[in-house]
Amino acid sequence: MFPYGTGCWNGEKKEWAAIPEGVHTIGEGAFKGCVSLKKVELPHTLCYILPNAFKGCRKLEEVRIPEGVKMVGDYAFHRCHALKKIALPPSVEELGHCAFLYCDGLEEVRIPGVKRLGRQVFLNDVRLKKLEICQGLFLGCICDVFTGCGKLEEISFAGGETCVFPNVVEAVAGGAV
Repeated sequence: MFPYGTGCWNGEKKEWAAIPEGVHTIGEGAFKGCVSLKKVELPHTLCYILPNAFKGCRKLEEVRIPEGVKMVGDYAFHRCHALKKIALPPSVEELGHCAFLYCDGLEEVRIPGVKRLGRQVFLNDVRLKKLEICQGLFLGCICDVFTGCGKLEEISFAGGETCVFPNVVEAVAGGAV
């Protein structure tokens, strides 16, 4: 488990962090509130990102989730306003509740292996335009997942079909072709 919790840098305002190889879990709240953090490099040995791990890292622009990660916990990236793109590897099969809640800079999401979405995973990600999902996504779990994502215009299935909506509101109302 990653050995640091909230306040991991004792008040230092670092913009970059590299987690060493051998670490398999980013602990709950490990980087919570590290508001200066812009980039994180995660090790190939990583398997789990626990709840609140990067919550409130408002300036976080770049994080690459390595192949082998299985789960992203509740509120893991909540209020990471500077994130523009998330591309999860196919090994990630589950996103916890509110994992990317209020990531209002997020424009593109690729979750090709995710089969289970928690509640409100992408709630109010107001700039989200493109989404790639798994064909095996359990549809019974998508209630409130995309509420507030009014700019969503393209949904594609990993390795398959793409649907383009000129206006998502019309599509939901049955007006789009």
